[in-house]
Amino acid sequence: MKSSDTEKGRRLVECGILQIWDDARAITSWDRLIQIANCLSISSTTSWLFRGEAQWQQMPMTSIEKDAEQYGIPLERLYWGKIEQGLVRRFKREYRSLSQNVPEDNDHIEWLSIMQHHGAPTRLLDITYSIFVAAYFALWKYEPDQCAALWCFNNNWLNDAWAQVCPKKYHREYADDREGRYIRLFELVLRHKQPKVYHINPYHRPERQVLQQSGFLLPLDVTSSFVENLASMPVNPAKEIREPQYTKRVLKVLIKLDVASLLKVRYGLAKMNINNATLFPGIDGLARSLRDRLPFNEERMGLKEGF
Repeated sequence: MKSSDTEKGRRLVECGILQIWDDARAITSWDRLIQIANCLSISSTTSWLFRGEAQWQQMPMTSIEKDAEQYGIPLERLYWGKIEQGLVRRFKREYRSLSQNVPEDNDHIEWLSIMQHHGAPTRLLDITYSIFVAAYFALWKYEPDQCAALWCFNNNWLNDAWAQVCPKKYHREYADDREGRYIRLFELVLRHKQPKVYHINPYHRPERQVLQQSGFLLPLDVTSSFVENLASMPVNPAKEIREPQYTKRVLKVLIKLDVASLLKVRYGLAKMNINNATLFPGIDGLARSLRDRLPFNEERMGLKEGF
C-alpha cells in the first residue's frame, strides 16, 4: 500500500468514520458473504451503498482523480485550472453529433453520468445498492488468496451529515421541485466547494445503471481527494437531527478466498444471475460472461467433441 493510502485510511479510522473488518470479520466464504448481507439489511430503516475494489490497499478514487495522479496533475488544477470544466464542455459539444438523446445544458448530473457511463474521467464514484453486485466487481479478476475489499457506505449517515452542513436554500430547492428532477438543486450542490460527499443519481438512468442497481457518490471539492472529502463529513450528525447516533458509517470488509471458496462464491453469484451478460448488456458482456461459466459443468456442456 502506498504511504499516502495508508495515511488516508488511518485518518478515516481515527476520526471515527471508517471501520476495518478483517481477520475474524473478513469474507472468506459464500456463507460469510450472506451473513454480512443479512447483518447490514437487518434494519429496515438503514440503507447501504456498496463498492467492490479488486485490491485491498486501493482507496476509493474517482476516475478523474486517478487520471490526474497518473499524469502528475495537482488536484487543485482540476477546478482552478478549469480542467474539469474543459472536459465537460468538450464532451457536450461533440456528444450532440453522436446521439439524439441530449440532456438540458444545465442538467449537470446527467451530463456527468453520461460521461461516466462511456468511460470519461469524472468526479463521480460508482456505487451499487446490491452487496452481491459489488462483490462480483471485486472478484471479477480475483486471484485466489489475494486480498480484495468490499466498501460499505451508510446512506442514512451520508444524508444526515449533508443535511447538517448544507445551507437552508438547498432544503428549499428540494421541497419546491415538484418534478423530482432537482436540476436547480444539483446546480447549487456542485457550487458547494467545501469538502463533502453527496449521494446522487441522474433523473434518466441508462440501462446498465438500472441492471447494476448503481448510483454515484459525488465529492463536492474536486481539488481534494474522495477520501479527503469523506473525512470532512460530520461524524455524528444524528445527535443534532435524530437519535440514535450511528455506530456504523463506512465499512471496509476484507475479501480473502481460497480456490474452493472462490468457486463457491462465483457459483452463488451466477445462480443470482449476476454475471457480465446481465450487468453489461450486449455482445461484449455476453462474451465476457463465458468466463463466469467456465468453472461449472452445467454451464459449459457441449453436444460433441470439437466443432
